[in-house]
Amino acid sequence: MATRFAIDTKAFTGTSDNQLASSGTGDATKTTNWRSHFQTAEIMYTRKTQFDPTTGVAEFNYLEVNYTLDTEQEHWWGNASAGDMVQMQKFDVISDSASGGVGTSGVLRTSQGGIYRREVRTGDEENRNVCQGNLIANKIPGPWILDGGYDSSDTVKGTVMDILVQAQACAPNFEMWLCLL
Repeated sequence: MATRFAIDTKAFTGTSDNQLASSGTGDATKTTNWRSHFQTAEIMYTRKTQFDPTTGVAEFNYLEVNYTLDTEQEHWWGNASAGDMVQMQKFDVISDSASGGVGTSGVLRTSQGGIYRREVRTGDEENRNVCQGNLIANKIPGPWILDGGYDSSDTVKGTVMDILVQAQACAPNFEMWLCLL
C-alpha cells in the first residue's frame, strides 16, 4: 500500500510559503515589466540491489531515478505589488514505505509550483526548459532492509536533495532555493 506524505518543514527564507518582499510601503503598486519564474519537478524511482557476481551477496542498493524538471521565465507588462513575490515549491512523496522513507519505489511530485516575481533586469531573457533524464541516488550498503535505519522519514529530505542537485545539471534555471525541503 502506498504511503503519501508531504515534505512540509519551514523554508529557510521564513515561516510562510508565500511571501511579498515589500520595498517601502507594503501597499504600493508599480506598473512595469515583470519577470515571473515558474518551476516544477516530477520524479519516479525504484530501488535496485547490486550483487557481488562471485558470491551473490548484496554489496549495496540504490535508487534508479527518472525525472522531469520544468522551468519557465516569462516577462510581462502590468501593475502589481511593488515588492518581489515568492511562492515556495512543495513536494509530496508517495512511496511503499511504512516508515515514512522512500522505500523500494515511489514518486516525488510537485504539489505547489515554485514561483518568484521581480522587475525585469538588463540581460534577463525569457526561457522555457523541460529536461528529462535518469540518475542513481541514495546508495546504501548491503541489502535494503525496511526500518534498517538508512531509509526513514528523517532521511527523505537528504535523498530528495541528492536527486534534485544531480537533476539540476540539465536545468540550470531550476532554483534550489525555491524548494521547500
